[in-house]
Amino acid sequence: MNKKIAVLFLLLLHTLLVYKFWFVCDDAFISFTFSKNFADGNGLRFNLGNHIPIEGYSNFLWVMMASLFEFFNLNLSFFVPFVSYLFSCFLCFRVYRVLREIYGVSSIISYLTLLLVVSFTPFSVWTTSGLATMPFATMIFYVFELIVLRSNFKKALIPSIILVLLRVEGILWIIGVLISLGFKGFFNKNSKEEMLVRFKDLFAYSLVILGVMLIYLNCRYNYFNEWLPNTVHAKSSMSSFTLERGFNYVAVYFLSFLTPFLLILGFFLRNKEKTFPLVVMSGGVLAYSVLVGGDFMTMGRFLLPILPYLFIIISVFVSYYIKNKKSQVIVLVLLIALQIPSSFNYHLVPESIRSKFHFRFNSSVYRGEYTQWEYMKNNSLKWAELGKALKSKTNKGETLVAGAIGNLGYYSDLFIYDRFGLVTKIVKKNKRQIKRSPGHDVVVPITYFLDRKPDYLAASLIETNNKNKIKKNANSWKKYEKNGYTPISHDAGSQTLIILKNSSK
Repeated sequence: MNKKIAVLFLLLLHTLLVYKFWFVCDDAFISFTFSKNFADGNGLRFNLGNHIPIEGYSNFLWVMMASLFEFFNLNLSFFVPFVSYLFSCFLCFRVYRVLREIYGVSSIISYLTLLLVVSFTPFSVWTTSGLATMPFATMIFYVFELIVLRSNFKKALIPSIILVLLRVEGILWIIGVLISLGFKGFFNKNSKEEMLVRFKDLFAYSLVILGVMLIYLNCRYNYFNEWLPNTVHAKSSMSSFTLERGFNYVAVYFLSFLTPFLLILGFFLRNKEKTFPLVVMSGGVLAYSVLVGGDFMTMGRFLLPILPYLFIIISVFVSYYIKNKKSQVIVLVLLIALQIPSSFNYHLVPESIRSKFHFRFNSSVYRGEYTQWEYMKNNSLKWAELGKALKSKTNKGETLVAGAIGNLGYYSDLFIYDRFGLVTKIVKKNKRQIKRSPGHDVVVPITYFLDRKPDYLAASLIETNNKNKIKKNANSWKKYEKNGYTPISHDAGSQTLIILKNSSK
């Protein structure tokens, strides 16, 4: 096949699958709200006011980029995910180069490996989302390639700085890359002189990264009066339950998509100096996902960084152990064929087995990863409508208590009291000691904020022709009348906006 036609086919397949799974999740709009306020000259803050800003995001560089789009009035819901799409293409390119130049894999097998990558459903899903997930995974791999596989510390400096500033845990992955470099050195037979040169390069590189980190931490503390983002405090919860939930998170991912089980092949690869670091990085991704207790979002967001190592391991194993070229092609084509059904919510492992590892405790019913993707996509659209409806019926700067704060904060221009504590400081003693969905370990009831006398305690948008649901919603809120809040209904086109309003204001 002509190389140009092959590349075009690859890009077409990738683009079609990305288009199918294109979505912008509600959490992305938390960052977008910071970006909007920064672009408007109000600083890095979610809620406007004279209070000390709260760092309710984990992706500084991503917020800065979105601010640039916002400044030029570009649609963040398109341009931010599109940048993520470009990163996914760059990641595919790097995987191809590594396979060809580092591991000596043939061009046809390298190409089929890329088809394996883009046909893997989580890769398509997390190519968009509005979050920095794909760029973060890309930069982790690129830094790994430059330092571990190419020993080019000088060229790795800029990507490493980007990685550190892109997400709060970026420095952990710099450490992970250096650990994998240590394992490479264990199998390395180079001379002492060559090892000394590399140690000098490593020392200089580490000093620069450490300097950047110290400057960044100092800037953060001076602006937010905190050394770490508020998201770390709000989402971190170390316990035996956290580890169990993290294990279930990984188990659901493996059982849903099966290909990750092939990571085990990494232990059987020859040339340990080049191949064992792949296993180390994969193990690091798995360990991190378990330790933090997983993530409520669809299709293993925290596990996305494992994919380049996984698919390189598969490709190298096929190339090393299957000598017949035709057989190599058949194996990879079969793996591609096995992956495609998950894009249409068909799985080889039945739901009755996958559901035994249920870890999203915000729902009593197990949701498959495809169903969770649909749920997140629809919720984001629903909350965007609610935010726009609120803006038309409220005044800028009025206060609202909410849990899903992304679209509400971005579209309504209200001051949000956050029940999950991302953009609002919440006293830890109010943390509920019950099973909760990952990322929602800290939560308080809406009445927690009564002493702040919010203008609105809750808001809901319901189809106008659904009279029973409107009545039920209003009746469920009547219990707050004793606290001075009354349900108020507003016409919002084909829908009815119900706001639990402070009757004393």
